[in-house]
Amino acid sequence: MKKMKQNLMAIATVMATSFAFATMTFAGSSNYSFTLDHRVVDGSDNGTYHSLDKGTVYIDGGHYEYLTDKGALSTYNNITYVLYRSRFGPDKSCGSIECDYYTNPSGKIGTADEKSSKYYLQIYKVEDDGHNIKGSGTIYN
Repeated sequence: MKKMKQNLMAIATVMATSFAFATMTFAGSSNYSFTLDHRVVDGSDNGTYHSLDKGTVYIDGGHYEYLTDKGALSTYNNITYVLYRSRFGPDKSCGSIECDYYTNPSGKIGTADEKSSKYYLQIYKVEDDGHNIKGSGTIYN
């Protein structure tokens, strides 16, 4: 009887773990990468769209300077990550997060208003400061 309870407990644990992994697979998650040589990178211009579920969207990524232009500013401009959903008419801004050069984007970026495969990131600085940036990460909900 004790052996049977142990076997049932083992089976229940395996099933619960499998269900947890299956649930995580269905959640919207997408990787991104970019090279920001001037002032703006727009995912819709590049045809880089992400599939997300309805609900809160998070970002977890990093960026770094890979090249400095001659005459670059001695300071770095902030980098803003904006999440948009492409739609008929003007695209919908779903939220944003702003980082200084030394802080990686992490946390809530916004809210997806519907399940769609037409979300994209626009990443920009207010002006070209001469510091060329590369980055990558994940957006998910």
